[in-house]
Amino acid sequence: MSVAEDWTARGRAPRLEIDLARTGPETPGGRFMRRFWMPVMRAADLPPGQAKPIRVMSEDFALYRGESGVAQVIDYRCPHRGAQMHLGWVEGDDIRCVYHGWKFNCDGQCLEQPAEEASFARKVQMRSYPTREYMGLVFAYLGEGAPPAFPPYPMPQAQGLIENQAPPVVPCNYLQCFENSMDEVHVAFVHKVGGSHSGIYDLPEIAAEETAWGMIRYGRRGNPGDQGERISLQTCRTARGSSCRRWPGSTAPAAGASSTSPSPRSTTKPTCGSSPTSSG
Repeated sequence: MSVAEDWTARGRAPRLEIDLARTGPETPGGRFMRRFWMPVMRAADLPPGQAKPIRVMSEDFALYRGESGVAQVIDYRCPHRGAQMHLGWVEGDDIRCVYHGWKFNCDGQCLEQPAEEASFARKVQMRSYPTREYMGLVFAYLGEGAPPAFPPYPMPQAQGLIENQAPPVVPCNYLQCFENSMDEVHVAFVHKVGGSHSGIYDLPEIAAEETAWGMIRYGRRGNPGDQGERISLQTCRTARGSSCRRWPGSTAPAAGASSTSPSPRSTTKPTCGSSPTSSG
């Protein structure tokens, strides 16, 4: 018997249950999450001229970086015969399907169809998604309508180093991971024996701040080697399991982590992906 059924049996009004753990396109959680910019990959993991498959919120996409350096998220499959687009070739800032050579630009417009009449290509379009880069992460807007303002987070004011750690693959839904990551206290006990947080054994000083762009949580400890300030941005954790850590005055990243300094390109509007397009 579910909780709602139990309440009904006792003569009480059933409680409204909303499934927020699943993030597929048609779920309440998925519709909500798609209203925001989502980090989908570390920028350093996507070299120019390469395409990769990504799975975000139970949905598959293709992500490629053109030779000019601009990253772009597009549909996972070609609208012709359904071939996976990441298996194709990046040509300039365009991508060509591996199956029949159909070529698309970063707005999703078909440019070439080698075995078809030349005039037919303009009638075919796949969906492309607004794609931007900021603080060493590739962000995409996967929802309907115009995306919200970019960047989704303000640039840190203090001098320091921004690390984007390689996200682990965790066999659970995002809510379980996020709920656990927000709990700073458990680290002093669960991870005392070692593992990813080895040596972080002091109880932290915890603070949280609600901002116009989301919730930010701080955890400060006095352990040797962990003198930095651990900052978790909500959608960094939510979408891909990555976290951001700022080390004031640092000059080198921690072992096993990639780092980036904020760059002017982070806030420059790219030539493609500035607005969503629909399948044609």
